[in-house]
Amino acid sequence: MDISITDLNTALRDHPNKGELQIVEALREIGAIQETCSTYDQVEPVKLDGFFEQRWMTPIVETVQSDQRHHIRSLFEVIRAGLMMPRTSLGRIAKSLTHNRTLHEAAAISNESNFEQINNLMCSLNKAFVWDFSGNKCLTYSYALVRLARRRGIPAKLVIGVRTRPFFSHAWVELHKQVVSDAATLKQSLAVIMEV
Repeated sequence: MDISITDLNTALRDHPNKGELQIVEALREIGAIQETCSTYDQVEPVKLDGFFEQRWMTPIVETVQSDQRHHIRSLFEVIRAGLMMPRTSLGRIAKSLTHNRTLHEAAAISNESNFEQINNLMCSLNKAFVWDFSGNKCLTYSYALVRLARRRGIPAKLVIGVRTRPFFSHAWVELHKQVVSDAATLKQSLAVIMEV
């Protein structure tokens, strides 16, 4: 997950027959890379100079010990969110999260404890996310993470941002106004259209 796209493109330039590389096939199969079809298809509008571009993947988190209950809840949320996404709208998502909001948001829980707990939730969710077939990975992941976090009294927020030219939309999770499930600079690159 942490391979540099520049390094990958450099490695590919040294091999004339790119199709024979097993790493390329493996990365293509899991959806981490695909052939570049647009020179501007990233969160930050930068021109791509190679054959491949990076796609959204589950966030890299520190490996933690978690119990089986976290994995089961994460799997349930991934399946639930994956089934819901093709048949819903942003309005319904916002309504369900607003209705689902816990009273613990105002509780005086230390920020450090919240960040540690959400790291544990993301670790479990990453393992369960192989079962996602929704087609809208960032929104499904963010929705599931917010539901899991709020169930534990963590005041996480689902945020959706867009860029108009060229069009690009993305969903992420924030905790205490800090992005926890993606790059910290997302709000500088995208206009927020929904925060719930």
